[in-house]
Amino acid sequence: MSTSTTSPAEVKFTPYVPAKDEEYMSDAQLEHFKAILLDWKNQLIGEADR
Repeated sequence: MSTSTTSPAEVKFTPYVPAKDEEYMSDAQLEHFKAILLDWKNQLIGEADR
């Protein structure tokens, strides 16, 4: 996850690579997506506080 002050379009993250037989939006995928969204939210809040 990116912790620098980048714009949302520049957010860096490691893509989730599902297992071959993994169900779409499994618990692991949901956690990964949630972490990306929380990082983005924190960046937006940080930018709004400036």
